[in-house]
Amino acid sequence: MFLREALGIGRVSSAAAADQNDAGAGAKGALLPEGKAAPAESKSAAVVPVNAKAEAVPKVSARLATPEELFDIAGRLWALVDESPLPVNAAQLASRLRAEYPEVLENWNGLGTFKAFFRSLRLSRLLWVSGSGGRVLDPSRHEVEGALPEQEAESPWFGAEQVFPLLREVCTLTNAPMLAPRDLQAVLAALVRVVGRQEFKLSVTVQAVCRECLETDGLRVRPRDVNFLVRGMQMNGHSFGQGADDGPTLAARLLNQILFLCEREQRVLERNEVELLRAWIGAS
Repeated sequence: MFLREALGIGRVSSAAAADQNDAGAGAKGALLPEGKAAPAESKSAAVVPVNAKAEAVPKVSARLATPEELFDIAGRLWALVDESPLPVNAAQLASRLRAEYPEVLENWNGLGTFKAFFRSLRLSRLLWVSGSGGRVLDPSRHEVEGALPEQEAESPWFGAEQVFPLLREVCTLTNAPMLAPRDLQAVLAALVRVVGRQEFKLSVTVQAVCRECLETDGLRVRPRDVNFLVRGMQMNGHSFGQGADDGPTLAARLLNQILFLCEREQRVLERNEVELLRAWIGAS
């Protein structure tokens, strides 16, 4: 009733309904992964009534998103990609988000396109791959069919095409978060700053690092990924709060832990591969 009478959703003209169908095909129901056809509509599916005599609903007044709304949208994007076993078609993803957040995504938070908006969120792990209108994926979970991340200057993977295939293999094998080099190093720098000004407590420190990344670098990183990195350092013998929480020490601890996980999985790395991982982490 709120959607229909207060917001006017459902009281659209036949022409408007046709436009929505053309623009948002494939966005009905659950989000479909790349390559999956939409199932036939069930006869029992709910149908939004269309009143042919009703006035057209005024366009949604676009406005900029609040920080809280951007936080929610970021979480929604992560969740939708997590739920899909395949890379997600960008157009379907855009239609789904615009339906859920119509006001702030009418003009993609003032950026004009979904791709520009996606890039502005700076979501760690998620990757935009061109072709077929664009796809969004987590490269450690989804097949990339030999494609490399875009080498545009604003991409966090810019200049890292050499290390990308190795990182994909190592992170898939060890469950380490596959962060772009500049993102990982931003997280480690934030960790150094956080533990340098407050007492180390795992859950509190992890949340503080996530906030620090967003406030300082505009990077959105998931707490579970920061937790993996911090716990990895601890399992490699590091004790936080003992006066050795500097960048080189933490990077070395993380590198050693990832090398250990590779050995445990019987993946012997060549010397040049170790050097690529060292450069990824920023270990000296």
